This record gives sequence, structure tokens and C-alpha cells, in this order.
Amino acid sequence: MTSRKPSSAPGGLFDAERYVVVADLDGRPLGAGPGRSHASLGDVPGEALAAARRGECWAGPAAPSGGALRLRSVPIHRDGKVVGLVVLAGDARAGMAATADLARVVADIAGTTDLHVLAKVVTASAAEVLGADSASLCVLDEDALRVVGLHSTRPVDPSQWRRIPIVATNPLAEAVRDGEVVVGATRAEIDRRWPGLFPPEDGERSLIVLPLMTGERRVGSVGLAFPEGRDFDDGSRGYLGALADSCAQAIERIQATMTAAAAASKLRYLADASTALATSLDYESTLRRVAELAVPDFADWCAIDLLEEGSFRRVAVSHVDPAKVALAQELWERYPPQMDAPTGAPAVARTGVSQLVEHVDDALLDQLALDDDQRRLVRDLQLRSGLTVPLTARGRTLGVLAFVYAESGRSYSRADVPFAEDLARRAALAIDNSQLHTETLEVALQLQRAVLPETFADSDRWQVAVHYRPAGRTDVGGDFYDALTLPDGRLVALVGDVMGRGVAAAAAMAQVRAALRAFIALDPDPRTVAGRVDTMFDRLDMSQLVTLLYLVVQPGAGSMSVLSAGHLPALAVAADGSTRWLEVAGSPPLGVAAGERPVTDVALRPGETVLAYSDGLVERRGEDLDDGLQRLAAA
Repeated sequence: MTSRKPSSAPGGLFDAERYVVVADLDGRPLGAGPGRSHASLGDVPGEALAAARRGECWAGPAAPSGGALRLRSVPIHRDGKVVGLVVLAGDARAGMAATADLARVVADIAGTTDLHVLAKVVTASAAEVLGADSASLCVLDEDALRVVGLHSTRPVDPSQWRRIPIVATNPLAEAVRDGEVVVGATRAEIDRRWPGLFPPEDGERSLIVLPLMTGERRVGSVGLAFPEGRDFDDGSRGYLGALADSCAQAIERIQATMTAAAAASKLRYLADASTALATSLDYESTLRRVAELAVPDFADWCAIDLLEEGSFRRVAVSHVDPAKVALAQELWERYPPQMDAPTGAPAVARTGVSQLVEHVDDALLDQLALDDDQRRLVRDLQLRSGLTVPLTARGRTLGVLAFVYAESGRSYSRADVPFAEDLARRAALAIDNSQLHTETLEVALQLQRAVLPETFADSDRWQVAVHYRPAGRTDVGGDFYDALTLPDGRLVALVGDVMGRGVAAAAAMAQVRAALRAFIALDPDPRTVAGRVDTMFDRLDMSQLVTLLYLVVQPGAGSMSVLSAGHLPALAVAADGSTRWLEVAGSPPLGVAAGERPVTDVALRPGETVLAYSDGLVERRGEDLDDGLQRLAAA
């Protein structure tokens, strides 16, 4: 609902009893600012409400007195539905044409859900109705006006009208600063008050700018320029005043919707990125995913660069258009960042302080001393605004995360910095954890490889083969194996698993395997070896549990002695491919007091292969162990 101050001249669009009302389908005011009232107009007529519900316009006398005051209503459409109506009062003696035009424009404004669409409606309609050759709509963005709509029949350089500081000597900024209508009735007045606003060849000019306000809050301004000197009468001021009020309320509504949507989008992005960072230790692929998730909701571009040996290595760059990704890569390769630069990513990495560039303009490019080719590439990429934050974890800067707005025309503000820094901290911790994990994994692998045999002594009685690979990329465990030929010709083969992961498990594995070798050298009997290991665990107060499958093969006898200490059963594969599980008596893992452990003698057939393995081969999360054993037998 919009109201205007009384007009001092009779016959204008508005006087003390003439109002613009924007209401829902029940007649309640929509989008009214503080202190607004339409009490003097009375209730919205029922005929107007009924017509709006049918999606129709209506015209009739103003209640209760009628007379020269006439009402006209136009339905408001939003997303294909009628959500309300606009009611205007006009003077029947002056005709309703202007009122009808205004009603349609206000209805279009009230139904708009996009700021740029609103800008087109306001600037084009105002210019058409009032005969202006240019019109602009600006939105207040912190300490500057952002030009969101520019309609002109004259040549205009849009780069000069993207952003206007609120302190500028400019009528658009002045109207917002003072909260008053600004008028330049002649070219001489315009040149005196705002030198250089129009080029000399434009000739005679006039302009009017209205502040956009909701209550006491200033949200922007709308301005029009004309190709001749003009006195702005109360009729045109009344039209523009109603237009400005409706536009201000629409901007407030759209900004509130955009703010809510942006907050939801940020939370969604943060949640998705955090999930990606938490689900993989492959930080490079994870960072690429984080960059992809940023586009297009939080950035038109996203790039991630890591510090390595004093320079940057680019690990991710994302944009919806692959051709532009290639263009950005060209810019990166042809003009790599100078690590001592006082601004940009090098400075952020060096200082650990985020850098916000709210607007990329010629002054910034001059400050950066870019050559003509660099400027061309920047213009081709349509860079508008940027935000670069450090990837810092545990007091160490690992790189930088950069967000850029380009062709969307959006810009970053100080309000975006904490969000970007929060995401960067999460990404940096994921990188740091992954690097620490990689270092730990490498230590464990080296330890494991150092103590596990790679080859075995040849024999004409059997063949021994082994394959070892950590499952996935998560960690190494305590798996171990060995095969030894005894002086009397027998073969001892074993597979074991120290429970646990990482360096601790690998170290315990090395200790247990060394002990087993020593005990086998003294006496390879399965019960004796297992008993000595149990004693070692007890006397040294070792906390690890160890499973073990211990095999002693009797050459020429076609038999094998098997001791299982909590380990999975061995699989025998015949020469024809048929399989059988070796049924042996089991006992608890080593380290658990078990007394004397049972040993089972198993018959072997010529050409038969015996497969011993660790649990990682057959176990899958969420699957029954029997399914894994069946899969192994089938393989």
C-alpha cells in the first residue's frame, strides 16, 4: 500500500483524498511501510476484490461520496497466480488514462520477484509514460549505489554506471543522501550542480531523481533524464512518487526474499562442502568438489591454490562454462602470480588476512599495473568482484581459496567474508589432516614393507606365492605373513593379523612376527609356538590381540598340521577348480589365556592349493561374513 503527500495543484493525479493501495485478495495492505495508512480512502471495494479474484480489472466511483473521484483496480500476478490488487484514485474530470497506466505499472512492480526484472519494468515504463530518453534504478549497497537498471535511447557507457559511491557528486546519490527529490530543470543548472554529468554534445537536458524509501529506510533511487528543459508539474511528480513508493516496497520485499534464499544457499553449500571434506582423505579431488559446489550459487568462479615450495599450485578451478575455465587457465599460465605481490592471492597467503574486492574497475586495474593483454583477458572473463581467503590450519597457511563474481553482475560484501573464512578453515583442516594421514600411512607402509618378506626360498616340493595390498586408501593395519623351510624339509607358512590400524598396529605386527620367527627356530611345533607367544603377551603385558593361522606341511606325507588362533579358515582349491574349506579346531586369538591350543591334521591332495588370507579380503561393511566367504570360494 502506497500513499503520497497532498498535491498543491488541483487536477493532478493526487490530492488529499487520492491514494495508491496495494492489497491482498482479502483487502489487507501488502508491503506497507511504517506509518502508512489508507483509512481516508476507505476499504477496498468488494467489486474490485471480486474482479481481482477473477484476474480482471475494475473501475468505479470512490465510496462513499463518489463525485469526481474515481477508482481503478488492476490484479497483481506473481508466478502465474493472482496474489492481490492495486487500487488507484483519479480525477474523473482529468480522465483516467494516466491512472490506468500507473495502475498497470504498479501491479507489474508488485508482482515482480526479480530485482533486474523490476528494474526493466520501472525504467522502461517511466521513460515511456513521461517521455524520458534515459532512466535508471539504483539500489543502496552499503556505502554505494549499485545501478541495477539502465534504460536509454542515447549511447551510454555502462561501466561508468555500475556503482556510484554514496558521497559522489551525483544526483542519484544526492537523492539518497538527503532523502529528497532532486530536480535539474535546465542544462545550466545541471552543469553547475553536477559538472560533467552529460557530455557537451547532448545539448539541453533536464532530470528528476526520487529517493526510494520504506518508512525512514533508504533503499535506492530512480532517476529520469529528458532531452529538453522541463518543469516537473505535480502530475508527473505524483506519478513518479507513486512509482517510487511501489518500487521501494518491491525492492524491500525482493531483498528480503533474496537474503533468505542466499542464507539458505550458503548453509546448503557449507553442509555439502563439509560432507565432501569429511568423507574422503583424497584432498585434491575433495577440493575440486568444493570448488564445483560453489558455482553458481556463491560464485561464478571458484579457484583453489596450494602453497608448495614457495609458489602456488592450482588444484581446482570451476565455472559453468568449460571454455571459460580454459581461458582462466590461460591467464594463470601466462601471468603466474608474483609471490611478493602486495595484493591478491600472494598477499593473502603471506599475511593470512582475507582480501575483499567489492568492485573490479579501471582504477583497480591501473593500480595492479596490468598490461593491455591482461586487461583484455580480465574483460573477456567479465570479472566484477572477488573474495580471497587463506586456507589456514594449526597456525600454518596452506594456500588460498578464491571466489569471483563475473557475468552474473553480483558483488561480494563484508558480510560474505566470515562465511568464506569458515569454509576455508574447514577445507584447510581437511587438507592438513589428509597430509598428516598420508605421512603416517607412509611411515606405517615403510615399516610394514621393511619386515614382510618379498620372496621365499625355492623348493621342488611346493610353490609359495604372496600378495599384499592395504584395503582402499584409509590406512595400513597389522596384517603379516611368512613362509620358512625347516632343516628337515618341512614348510611352515603363516598368516596373522594384529588388531588395530596405523603405525601402532604395524609396530606390534613387526614385534609379533619377529617373535614368531625366533620361536619357530627353537621349535616349530604349532602348540609350542602358540604357547610361547601367549606367555610373551602375558609377561610383557601386551594389550594387542593377534589372530593367527599357522600351517606346517609334511612333504611326501600328503598332510598338514593346522593351528587357528581366532583366524578365518583356509580354503583348499583342487587342480580341477573345485574348493573346500579346511575344517580345523579353533581357539581364541593370541594374547587371550587359552591353555593348550588344539592342532588339526588335514590331508592334502596332489596339485591342491591352500589359500590363507586376512579378514580384509572377505569382510565388507554391512554384509554378512558368510557372503564374503562364498564370494572368495567362487573367485
